Amino acid sequence: MDHTGRLTVVELKASADPHLPLQALDYWIRVKWHQEAGEFSANGYFPGIELRPEAPRLLLVSPSLEFHPSTETILSFFAPGIEVERVGLAVEWRKGLHVMFRLTGAQGPQ
Repeated sequence: MDHTGRLTVVELKASADPHLPLQALDYWIRVKWHQEAGEFSANGYFPGIELRPEAPRLLLVSPSLEFHPSTETILSFFAPGIEVERVGLAVEWRKGLHVMFRLTGAQGPQ
């Protein structure tokens, strides 16, 4: 959940993986289903916090040079209502996180 109460699915990969977007979508579908069924509050998740009703955000995180070339193509087939953001980290991400870029939708770094 982000600071506003919106559910957020974060999928992390340390190297180029063509499965990144579809694996993340699978998790997103599961989280959305549990959200719509009201299961997070009913099972004691996020106590005292009111979750926002909109669909979860989806963050794809990887070293900036390690997004697989097929990622953009696969993302172009996602439904428009699925908010996807790609976060590219600096090469030295193991020493400390430094965001190199953040992109929404199916567009490459500019």
